[in-house]
Amino acid sequence: MQPSAFKHFYSRHLVLKYRYVPISELVEAHASAISSITEALENKRYAIMSQASRYLAGPWEMTHAGFIGAISDHLSKGYRVFEKPIKSPPPNQQFYQANVRLDPASENEDDDVYVEIRLENNRVVIICDAHNHTTGTRLPK
Repeated sequence: MQPSAFKHFYSRHLVLKYRYVPISELVEAHASAISSITEALENKRYAIMSQASRYLAGPWEMTHAGFIGAISDHLSKGYRVFEKPIKSPPPNQQFYQANVRLDPASENEDDDVYVEIRLENNRVVIICDAHNHTTGTRLPK
């Protein structure tokens, strides 16, 4: 691929676990899913695990409450959350992904991070994957 073609390709596609998904094919989460996620966060029915937990303790130096607040702010402002395409998801789990700003008061896109949200039985949110953006296209807000 020529450099200009490569750049053009990345401007229209999102890399998901080494699979290229055209941005036009991203599916926004249904309002009922957003409502379930919001309710779970408000009622403290969530777990932050794995890479998300490591980033909070390490590079982001952020509390769990601050991180959940950033996600809640993202949802309350009506920013987009997308279904995450998973070939064989575990039973009773739905996967979502979003481009969340860690500091909601900031105007700096460098404060945006990728967050994967798992909704289990429409009641509990599990956040396992969260990280700074790498090169390439970000999820739209």
